Amino acid sequence: MALKAMAVLMLAGLALSACVSEEEMAARRQMAQANREKQCASFGYKLGTPDYSKCLESLYLQGQQLAWISMEAESANARWAY
Repeated sequence: MALKAMAVLMLAGLALSACVSEEEMAARRQMAQANREKQCASFGYKLGTPDYSKCLESLYLQGQQLAWISMEAESANARWAY
Protein backbone atom coordinates (compact mmCIF):
# COMPACT_ATOMS: atom_id res chain seq x y z
CA MET A 1 0.00 0.00 0.00
CA ALA A 2 2.81 2.41 0.83
CA LEU A 3 4.31 1.77 -2.59
CA LYS A 4 1.06 2.84 -4.25
CA ALA A 5 0.94 5.98 -2.14
CA MET A 6 4.51 6.81 -3.09
CA ALA A 7 3.71 6.24 -6.76
CA VAL A 8 0.70 8.54 -6.55
CA LEU A 9 2.85 11.23 -4.98
CA MET A 10 5.45 10.83 -7.70
CA LEU A 11 2.79 11.11 -10.40
CA ALA A 12 1.32 14.18 -8.76
CA GLY A 13 4.78 15.70 -8.67
CA LEU A 14 5.25 14.91 -12.33
CA ALA A 15 1.93 16.51 -13.23
CA LEU A 16 2.87 19.68 -11.41
CA SER A 17 6.43 19.78 -12.66
CA ALA A 18 5.59 22.16 -15.49
CA CYS A 19 4.64 24.79 -12.92
CA VAL A 20 7.68 24.68 -10.64
CA SER A 21 11.19 26.07 -10.59
CA GLU A 22 14.42 24.10 -10.96
CA GLU A 23 14.98 24.40 -7.20
CA GLU A 24 11.57 22.97 -6.45
CA MET A 25 12.14 20.10 -8.86
CA ALA A 26 15.48 19.32 -7.20
CA ALA A 27 13.81 19.33 -3.80
CA ARG A 28 11.11 16.97 -5.07
CA ARG A 29 13.70 14.59 -6.51
CA GLN A 30 15.53 14.59 -3.17
CA MET A 31 12.26 13.91 -1.35
CA ALA A 32 11.43 11.05 -3.72
CA GLN A 33 14.89 9.55 -3.14
CA ALA A 34 14.49 9.89 0.64
CA ASN A 35 11.11 8.15 0.41
CA ARG A 36 12.63 5.30 -1.60
CA GLU A 37 15.40 4.97 0.99
CA LYS A 38 12.87 4.83 3.82
CA GLN A 39 10.83 2.24 1.96
CA CYS A 40 13.84 0.01 1.36
CA ALA A 41 14.92 0.35 4.98
CA SER A 42 11.41 -0.59 6.08
CA PHE A 43 11.78 -3.79 4.05
CA GLY A 44 14.83 -4.61 6.15
CA TYR A 45 17.53 -3.84 3.60
CA LYS A 46 20.76 -2.41 4.99
CA LEU A 47 22.38 0.71 3.54
CA GLY A 48 25.36 -0.08 1.35
CA THR A 49 24.34 -3.65 0.51
CA PRO A 50 23.63 -4.90 -3.01
CA ASP A 51 20.06 -5.75 -1.99
CA TYR A 52 19.50 -2.20 -0.75
CA SER A 53 20.77 -0.83 -4.07
CA LYS A 54 18.53 -3.22 -6.00
CA CYS A 55 15.56 -2.11 -3.91
CA LEU A 56 16.26 1.56 -4.66
CA GLU A 57 16.63 0.82 -8.35
CA SER A 58 13.43 -1.20 -8.43
CA LEU A 59 11.40 1.53 -6.72
CA TYR A 60 12.88 4.16 -9.03
CA LEU A 61 12.04 2.15 -12.13
CA GLN A 62 8.52 1.48 -10.88
CA GLY A 63 8.02 5.21 -10.42
CA GLN A 64 9.32 5.89 -13.91
CA GLN A 65 7.02 3.27 -15.40
CA LEU A 66 4.00 4.67 -13.57
CA ALA A 67 4.85 8.18 -14.76
CA TRP A 68 5.14 6.94 -18.36
CA ILE A 69 1.82 5.09 -18.13
CA SER A 70 0.16 8.19 -16.72
CA MET A 71 1.52 10.38 -19.52
CA GLU A 72 0.37 7.87 -22.14
CA ALA A 73 -3.10 7.77 -20.60
CA GLU A 74 -3.32 11.56 -20.59
CA SER A 75 -2.18 11.64 -24.20
CA ALA A 76 -4.79 9.07 -25.20
CA ASN A 77 -7.49 11.01 -23.35
CA ALA A 78 -6.46 14.20 -25.13
CA ARG A 79 -6.71 12.49 -28.52
CA TRP A 80 -10.23 11.27 -27.76
CA ALA A 81 -11.39 14.61 -26.35
CA TYR A 82 -12.11 15.99 -29.83
